[in-house]
Amino acid sequence: MNPTQAPASPATEVQLRVRGMHCASCVSSVERALERVPHVGQATVSLVDEMARVSGAGAPLVVDDLVAAVETAGYEAEPMADPRAVLESARARDVEREAETRALFRRFRVGLLLGLPVVVIGHWEMIPGLPELSTPARVAAWRLSLLLTVPILLFVGGAFFTGAWAAFQRRTSNMDTLIALGTGSAFVYSTAVVLAPGLFPAGTGRPFFEAVAVVITLVVLGQALEARAKGTTSKALRALFDLSPETAVRVADGGHEEVPVESVRVGDRLLIRPGSRVPVDGIVVEGRSDVDESMVTGESMPVLKESGDPVVGGTINGAGALTMEAERVGSETLLARIGDTVQKAQGSKLPIQRAVDVVASYFVPAVVAVAAIAFGVWLRLGPEPALNYAVVVAVSVLVIACPCALGLATPISIMIAMGKAAS
Repeated sequence: MNPTQAPASPATEVQLRVRGMHCASCVSSVERALERVPHVGQATVSLVDEMARVSGAGAPLVVDDLVAAVETAGYEAEPMADPRAVLESARARDVEREAETRALFRRFRVGLLLGLPVVVIGHWEMIPGLPELSTPARVAAWRLSLLLTVPILLFVGGAFFTGAWAAFQRRTSNMDTLIALGTGSAFVYSTAVVLAPGLFPAGTGRPFFEAVAVVITLVVLGQALEARAKGTTSKALRALFDLSPETAVRVADGGHEEVPVESVRVGDRLLIRPGSRVPVDGIVVEGRSDVDESMVTGESMPVLKESGDPVVGGTINGAGALTMEAERVGSETLLARIGDTVQKAQGSKLPIQRAVDVVASYFVPAVVAVAAIAFGVWLRLGPEPALNYAVVVAVSVLVIACPCALGLATPISIMIAMGKAAS
């Protein structure tokens, strides 16, 4: 079994790391999937730190059932057993997020490089100083735009289409649905104008490749900036967990042995060498030394510790050696409880945030319906060329209505505030 995973045994409260979410609609899908599992009282999912916190309703929860529910909804889930597992998961998530951020910025640069000439061609008549294009030259420019837009659609924006298809298979919708429908319909229409102009009345067909290029490139830029912002919000919490050492020196049979801090048990005697961190909470049984407790009390001056005095895990021993007896270990230490409190605060949802998630879950299908209605109205009642106007209006409705700002503004604000609190 992976050491970061919880056993498949009943529990009253479970934390899961959920991969694959990228908008408020995804959050709602995961929460609904978890709340359908028997004995689940409440499920709270955070998009920013990619964690789900599930509490039972009077009966134990089975971790495997929760993981299966998330995977059935189309996402990946990994149970977190203890604070150390959460820390290791956060570190792994940081590595993944850095790679994701680099990949997103790379896709943005490709979109920018290929999209600039597409935009220039699309707005040729509006740019001062450029010569007027003849009809053959205009058609050739449109075909060049088509060739440049294909890699933008497939490489830069390919993830939107795979995400939209996955959501369709789950009979749901998300941000990818809006982007894929908007840019896909604009691309299909524009390709028809360029390759099959006879389908349209003479002089009415005009491609919109620049809209496809700009929308995809800007959305990818937004995702890259979002990924970078997510990576900075949990640094304080990780720094808090990093205060706890990974190993402890246990006194046994007259000798010393270095053991993982997770293996320390209540009653164990531990040696705290000069300059090292106290591994767990306990009481001094031998020795005398000054201990820096500023991380707990804020007091800048070290505090003298001798036999009978309490010590807190994560504090720094001074020049003397101490022997302590462990009283609180694992998730019971003060440091772990502080971290758990901060995590719960970060994962909690204010009433307004719950309302936002509910709105976002219905937002995507509502936007698709509005776009379809707008297309029909402009096609029937709009001025000529009516089809051009109808496509532009429908695509505009789809691509500007993404609810990600709603779904991210509140949780990121809470994460930043709780990060400051952890500091």
